[in-house]
Amino acid sequence: MNVAVILAAGESRRMGEPKQLLPFGDKTMLECVVDAFDSPKVDQTIVVLGHKADEIVEMLKGEAPAELRSGTARREARPPRLQVVKNANWRAGMFTSVQAGLRALPKTAKLVLVALCDQPKLKRATVERLVETFEREKRSILVPSIHGRQGHPLLFSSRYVKEILGMDEMLTLKHFLANHPDDIARLVVDDDGVLVDIDDPADYRKAVRDVVGRVPPRGDWARLKPPRRLRRLDSIWAGDGSPCFFLTICVQGRAQVLANEKVHVRLREFLQTSPSRYGWWPGRYVMMPDHVHLLVTQGEAPRGGTRPTTLGDWVKALKVVVSRREIKWQKSFFDHLLRSDESAAEKWEYIRQNPVRAGLAASADEWPYAGEIICESETEAPREGTRPTTE
Repeated sequence: MNVAVILAAGESRRMGEPKQLLPFGDKTMLECVVDAFDSPKVDQTIVVLGHKADEIVEMLKGEAPAELRSGTARREARPPRLQVVKNANWRAGMFTSVQAGLRALPKTAKLVLVALCDQPKLKRATVERLVETFEREKRSILVPSIHGRQGHPLLFSSRYVKEILGMDEMLTLKHFLANHPDDIARLVVDDDGVLVDIDDPADYRKAVRDVVGRVPPRGDWARLKPPRRLRRLDSIWAGDGSPCFFLTICVQGRAQVLANEKVHVRLREFLQTSPSRYGWWPGRYVMMPDHVHLLVTQGEAPRGGTRPTTLGDWVKALKVVVSRREIKWQKSFFDHLLRSDESAAEKWEYIRQNPVRAGLAASADEWPYAGEIICESETEAPREGTRPTTE
């Protein structure tokens, strides 16, 4: 049984309103994605919802208010093979929606396809070709690719489901893929709909013009401006104050090698000298057996430097110092820029409970490999940043 899981739980903050409900031709963006999987090659489609779930459910039933249907005629109800799953924990990140969708898989599922709600240009023919290639060549993991860029849907055997459900919910599917580099095959496709690049109003207007030819009149769309954004916030910052990142760095193959006193001491030593050496101010951290979570803020240039080390180089230095050639890390890492309306304290409270959720400690205070760092450095604290306090 082939099952598609469409992730549609997010709040679409950069867009300004839910992408799932935006018109795209005579349908909404989410409906376009659902229709791409309406194929004999896909036996069931699971849509994972979170933000404004009730409104989206009504739209999928064809019973949405007229303003959500772009003035088009009432559409027929979706076939019963479409299942909706509500992720109550959607604010914790996209990976929680992946796990919510996988928990709803039928026992007979053999192939899983994971797509995103902002892929309205995805072609049904592309989905069918991916499934045919996966089954014919007996692949374990298959990723579509165009112009050298990987996209979605991601296809994988159901034998990986248990592993993904057992992963920390703060991780991503990229971490899963990094654990199985030899199992991944790529299929070059002639469909830019496999790419996910509709993040803000400017992206949306361009995508609609390219496909439909015009942008539908819809509220304040004409007055919306794309927010300031950066392609990679590891060397420059365009906002107010200094950027604060939430990082997750994983060990390759999920080896359980981190949560011990020797590695813990190395990590703390690195973090304590980080401001003067690299221009990055660490805050709180939690070290799990196979990964570490950190909150880190970009500060002023280190002594003798003209600007802080890039975030990528800072992570590389951390890996070298902490591992001392004894630990093999995944090449990639997860970085999330905390927005101005997000609370670092709330993020910390969530991640410090990870050992409890994993059954490693009865309470967060009992886990010995977590804490805050006080940095002995002449480097000034970042503007409007959060200088660590004593434990």
